Amino acid sequence: MSSDWELSAAVTTPFGETVLEKQGGIKSDKDLWDGIVGLRGNFDLGNSNWSVLYSLDVGTGSSELTWNAMAGLSRSFGWGDLILVYRHLQYDQKDGELLQDFSFSGPAFGATFRF
Repeated sequence: MSSDWELSAAVTTPFGETVLEKQGGIKSDKDLWDGIVGLRGNFDLGNSNWSVLYSLDVGTGSSELTWNAMAGLSRSFGWGDLILVYRHLQYDQKDGELLQDFSFSGPAFGATFRF
């Protein structure tokens, strides 16, 4: 993971001490591992081509806790499926580590194809 910056001026304290140079960058590498267990599945809505999808997993290791949840709808066609889901991913490491308490959430639209 790296980050570079270029500012119009250095960031200083009211006493003139430089806190952040005008130009610079940082780089940090970290190997992360977690043991994860989960479940996933779907169930049909009656005799229609619609079904409900779901998945949930949880893990720990390099993280204090990581979990991922997804739920949505699927519509089957002869060629494959269209899906619309909502997903949330949470990852939390110990204080002072590279990645602390971040999450991603949002909708996703996708397709699967059968050959």
